[in-house]
Amino acid sequence: MDLKPLICYENDELIVLNKPAGLLVHPVAADSVALTQFLPQFDLALRPAHRLDRDTSGALICGRGTAALKKLGNWFMQGRIRKLYRARVSGLMIEDSGLIDAPLLKRNARMVVDDAGANAQTKWRVLTRREHETLLELEPLTGRTHQLRAHLRHLGHPILGDLYYNGPASSRLWLHAYQLEIPDNPVIQALPLATEIEFLL
Repeated sequence: MDLKPLICYENDELIVLNKPAGLLVHPVAADSVALTQFLPQFDLALRPAHRLDRDTSGALICGRGTAALKKLGNWFMQGRIRKLYRARVSGLMIEDSGLIDAPLLKRNARMVVDDAGANAQTKWRVLTRREHETLLELEPLTGRTHQLRAHLRHLGHPILGDLYYNGPASSRLWLHAYQLEIPDNPVIQALPLATEIEFLL
């Protein structure tokens, strides 16, 4: 796989790639095909600084070497890297925006809202409504596994195509890591405007 067409942004410390839906970031078995297998075409020291689920598309940060990865890791822990997502969810959301503040606990390989779980917060904002679905902008304020997917299921508005969290069947999981704000860098978007409009509509 040639990753060069997937580059959204790069500098001396990092590369941001527009990961396709359906591609693992890290292999899970000996015969897995994963993005990390193709990173040496840029730099042998290049490594992902965070994760996206296999079926989530969009902006993925990769650090160039140990020092860059450590810096990015610290920024993630300090909440200095802002991530925005777009999601198509089932049903019409009544309010225009809100905050989901619901702890998440892993149970039977899924994340569920449980007071015994880890703190998890997600900001959301309605972009548009149509028929029986809503298009949302999402900002995870914490970084729990499957946080956005589990939180939206908890609200009763699962993501289209997210069969794992009771979403309606669709051609794909409609969750896209749309924008990144990284210290000392310009705002980075994963898709050009024309493609973004197609995604939204």
